[in-house]
Amino acid sequence: MGLIAAGTMVVDGRLCRPGWLETAGGRIAAAAPGPPPRPPDRDYPDCTVVPGFIDMHVHGGGGASYTDADGIGEAAAFHLRHGTTTTLASLVTAAPRNCSVGCARSPTPPGVARSRASTSKAPG
Repeated sequence: MGLIAAGTMVVDGRLCRPGWLETAGGRIAAAAPGPPPRPPDRDYPDCTVVPGFIDMHVHGGGGASYTDADGIGEAAAFHLRHGTTTTLASLVTAAPRNCSVGCARSPTPPGVARSRASTSKAPG
């Protein structure tokens, strides 16, 4: 996406009017209050840009489950499309053999919501 400017942006917990951020490799490389250092690639003067949401208890998303190897990417992409950039997959009710499917999917590549898995049994 490059350089993004917004009429309002949350940067380091502060409300900035205006604000900007720059991405590199699918991640935020810089963010600051004020006008951007160069003409932006995308300009949203009437919008508010906020950090991605964190969902601490999910079983999947968009009809896909984190216990299904083929559905993990689909579930993560569903959350990302709706503003959730980090999820904690709950696999408590899954059979132990299925828990390893979700646990093996970390870390994920840039552009896909980051996912972690939790079970009711401590490892070891």
